[in-house]
Amino acid sequence: MNALGPGKELVLVGASHRTLGVGDRGLLGVSRDLLPRLLAEWRALPGVEELFVLSTCNRTELVAAGPEAEALQATLRAAAFRRVPAASVYDLRGPDAVFHVFSVCSGLRSMVLGESEIAAQFKEAARVAREAGALGSLLEALVQQAMKTGKRVRTETGVGLGALSVASAAIELTARVNDDFARLSALVLGAGETGVLAARHFKARGLGRLTLANRTRARAEAAAAELGGEAASFDDLPALVARHEVIVVAVETPEPLFDAEALARAPWPASDAPKTFVDLSVPRAVDPSVAGFRDALLFDMDAIQAVTAAHREARRAEAERADRILVEEAGKFLAFRTYAALSPAMAELGPRFEDARAAWAAERGLAVDDASSRDLAKRLLAVALAQTKDATRLTQSAEALERAYRRYLERLG
Repeated sequence: MNALGPGKELVLVGASHRTLGVGDRGLLGVSRDLLPRLLAEWRALPGVEELFVLSTCNRTELVAAGPEAEALQATLRAAAFRRVPAASVYDLRGPDAVFHVFSVCSGLRSMVLGESEIAAQFKEAARVAREAGALGSLLEALVQQAMKTGKRVRTETGVGLGALSVASAAIELTARVNDDFARLSALVLGAGETGVLAARHFKARGLGRLTLANRTRARAEAAAAELGGEAASFDDLPALVARHEVIVVAVETPEPLFDAEALARAPWPASDAPKTFVDLSVPRAVDPSVAGFRDALLFDMDAIQAVTAAHREARRAEAERADRILVEEAGKFLAFRTYAALSPAMAELGPRFEDARAAWAAERGLAVDDASSRDLAKRLLAVALAQTKDATRLTQSAEALERAYRRYLERLG
């Protein structure tokens, strides 16, 4: 398979919703505030020459370039994944790492197939890595080609049609037990991207009453004004929960915001109906003890993952079209990197051809600057360079790349 650059190996180490439950995923999450510091810390580890970190609620993956793949993978595992079972962490290198990065950026490895948020998350992760000085020539080229691939997949296939986010999938779950949205009141805790998206989906379904709460009340007020809802703060969460039938929680918190014991102390109306809790947070923001409290239902990210299986199956044909785009773009990237690896040798061809031409002319008693021999040397050099370029494109046939991609899919499931 193609080299990826002179003296550099490409590796990826990660874990995701496919290998870890929501509780363990919470052990790996890297907040936006913490990411620059960790990039600097991990970038300074032995053998890590370039580094890119993607951490979302459903995956944490480190992509790195360095001189020795096996040692690099071991270093990244020890640095970032020691808190979760070793069997839940996957290691990829070379073309498999390329396939995976392109696939993730295209939404093909997301919990909800074709989700729209991953493109923005990927772009932001690249920006942070770039500003931290962690992206070199190899990873910069990789992330740029990955974003191009993701754009093609979203533009040229219907893989993202339907439920495009975890938030919308959560609303579908809610609808299974509360089909008359006009009579419902919903509380959304967290006015970040996921919380606001969930609120938008509620309003689109004709929700009767919406309240948005956030640690920073001003942010909740801005979102509430946009969506025609009410704003609140986190001052008295149990009482706030008691006033709504559906509670969606999308926050970053090291510990659950509340549990059944805290809710039991709230002034709940005597005739209050069972509630539906939807926890979109990683790690969990709603303690599991809430399930069953006054017959309440609790849906978390693991429950949403089960729901999205049907969505994925319905889009199998579009996903296969997306796979073909991905393999094509990966082939272009690998060919380009092979050509880049050969560039130093190709740069030496001109002087070597000139030396050979001059020697040939001298052996025949011709002038050193003989025009005919110079012309012939230039033509032969052009042919050699063109053939080298063609060879980089043909190093891996489309069939071989397709087989490699299928093996990658079989490995990760």
